[in-house]
Amino acid sequence: MRRMTFVLLLLATCTWAAPRWSRDVTRKGIEFEKYRQSSAGTHIGDLPTDQMIEGFQVQRGWVHFYPDWTLKFFQISADTLWLGNSLPAHSWIKLDCKGTISTVCLPRDMTIQGYPVNGSGGPKGAHTCFYPSGKLRSFFATEPLIVDGVSCKTGVLHLIALHENGRLKQATLKSGVTIGGKKFNRGQTVYLDSLGGLRLPDP
Repeated sequence: MRRMTFVLLLLATCTWAAPRWSRDVTRKGIEFEKYRQSSAGTHIGDLPTDQMIEGFQVQRGWVHFYPDWTLKFFQISADTLWLGNSLPAHSWIKLDCKGTISTVCLPRDMTIQGYPVNGSGGPKGAHTCFYPSGKLRSFFATEPLIVDGVSCKTGVLHLIALHENGRLKQATLKSGVTIGGKKFNRGQTVYLDSLGGLRLPDP
């Protein structure tokens, strides 16, 4: 009997603590079909229609906001030009806390700043990351390529990272290479500084 009482009390506590969905509500001038605030303070909503929010054409469906109600994660409903980058409709966009695009999940494979970039087709797919300047920070390549004389492996298991000046920062080797007098074999990951010299991996 005591065990049953404890289980019922635990279930009641979990039910009480879980954030509840509000339906057909307006918050901060934004219409939501469903809305709730997470325990971390993030606002999560389901938009019934495409809406213009903070200068972005946000597609109907799921959207996340930071606790201060600035946009965090959403899908765009129209092609968007951002700092020289053409982001196609249906891309998933993540903004940093300053409102700058940091990560994009593209709906299809495409060329970004001259590189063949993998498109995920969903919010949990391959991430393409940018610096606040709009320069490409990291991506997953769809075709073999050579960056700074280094032959890089492609595919969603092999991240290619760049410094903001465009030099190679990190890659998995498709073929062996010698850098700074040190030999690296195919399959190894190399880490380079912004001048092309060897460096330690990021912590």
